[in-house]
Amino acid sequence: MYLLNGIRFGFDTLVSILDLPTFECKNLLSAIRDPESVDMLLKQEIDKGYVKGPFSSPPFETYRVSPIGIAEGKYSGKKRLILDLSSPHEHETHESINSLIDKEVCSLSYVKIDDAIRAIKHFGKQTILNKTDMTDAFKQLGIRKDQHHLYCMKWKNNYYHYVRLCFGSRSSPCIFDNLSRAICWIAKENYGIPVILHLLDDFLTIQPPDSCGFRTMALITLIFNRLNIPISKKKTVGPTCTIEYLGIILDTVSFEARLPNEKQTCEESSGNTIVNVPDYEVKSVFDSTTVKKETSQHSLHLETFQKAAPAAETIPTPCPKYWQVMWNQMQNASKGYIPPFVTVLIEAACIVAYFGFLRCGELTVNTDFDASCNLCIEDITFEEDYAILHLKTSKTDPFRSGVNIYLFKNNTSVCPVKSLIRYLDVRRSRFSIACNSSPLFVMENGEALTRTFFINHVRSILEIIGLNPSNYNGHSFRIGAATSVASKIEDHLIKILRRFCYEC
Repeated sequence: MYLLNGIRFGFDTLVSILDLPTFECKNLLSAIRDPESVDMLLKQEIDKGYVKGPFSSPPFETYRVSPIGIAEGKYSGKKRLILDLSSPHEHETHESINSLIDKEVCSLSYVKIDDAIRAIKHFGKQTILNKTDMTDAFKQLGIRKDQHHLYCMKWKNNYYHYVRLCFGSRSSPCIFDNLSRAICWIAKENYGIPVILHLLDDFLTIQPPDSCGFRTMALITLIFNRLNIPISKKKTVGPTCTIEYLGIILDTVSFEARLPNEKQTCEESSGNTIVNVPDYEVKSVFDSTTVKKETSQHSLHLETFQKAAPAAETIPTPCPKYWQVMWNQMQNASKGYIPPFVTVLIEAACIVAYFGFLRCGELTVNTDFDASCNLCIEDITFEEDYAILHLKTSKTDPFRSGVNIYLFKNNTSVCPVKSLIRYLDVRRSRFSIACNSSPLFVMENGEALTRTFFINHVRSILEIIGLNPSNYNGHSFRIGAATSVASKIEDHLIKILRRFCYEC
């Protein structure tokens, strides 16, 4: 009933306060610098019925105008109109629309490449694949009328407002996913399609090699036509044994997975250095004899992305020159102000948090240490070119399946492996490591590193080198790592590295 009522009357976008005072934000520079694209994209939105306007005066008594901007696809170059519903940022009196939407309620777990690989392994070589993609995905679903005033925008002194779910809203993905899951249910239960996976608006079917792939593609097309949902002809592929899915080529004839040719090299924005990204050796994933823990829900994707590399420096690791320079400044500034043991501790914790895409709570404790869920000495193992950090649990792993984080040597001053070895050596000389279940990171008193201790010391160092410490928090390492690799790999691969549970 939720889906049917939403399709009839519009969906509740889960904004906790609807009666907001009127406030208008300025548009983003990406829109101001490219007015022709804004004009074109805005007209397209209006023509398709996704946006109402223009209005010479505000169409509502009270309303919120959020900034509009232009987002450009990393590889496709396709431009998209976005509404920045996270503005205004840190305003004294006005909260953003997204800040009024509960993150936990709107969290969304992504399908993983592991799921496709698992199905292909089940059906064997020459498994048949089909895929399709919805057009204007979120905008197939409407917004409830009493919330239209929350999704206004202003362009060239005219007012507009969305009547369909828009890109930029924290709640759009989780609301839209209900439609995608319903389509998958219909395909399986009513049409007998054995395996259909979806990542928001992308759909992949997987079936035995002796079945009819053309029939499956015809059924998928029939389902979308009957639901009056448009699909992209350019992104509809199959039946085939080789297909690109989640940015990775799945080849069921060779039983391999690899990066597409155009993504195997990328040019760093900071210079002309070419970073070579190795092919995915998914024979190591398809072959169950070499998979360490197939029961682990998270272990395979990081192994697939990183472990196949012959050398650590070939991986697009998050190590921008600016971060390296800043870290050297932090090291120099801390001398004489912070005890040597604490300096080595904070250094190791910061670098591991950055390269491991870790949340602050994954390497610190809030109150008491618990060996069953917090990091222990036994959770770190060292190999020749990398270290493996085992997280027993995390925010996006409620069932405690565990995940292995691979930290590779990078031959820089901010090497996670070297910093860990250096910290453990200093720790060993200061404390006797009683057992493997002891905390991995400890303070001067031998107790587990607390969040407060960690954040306070990082902010103190930042203040010493002249940076505003209020601009940094426990998520800064994770966010910074994602930003650093954003020019090298696609967004969904970043989300995989971050063990991401979708939040807009």
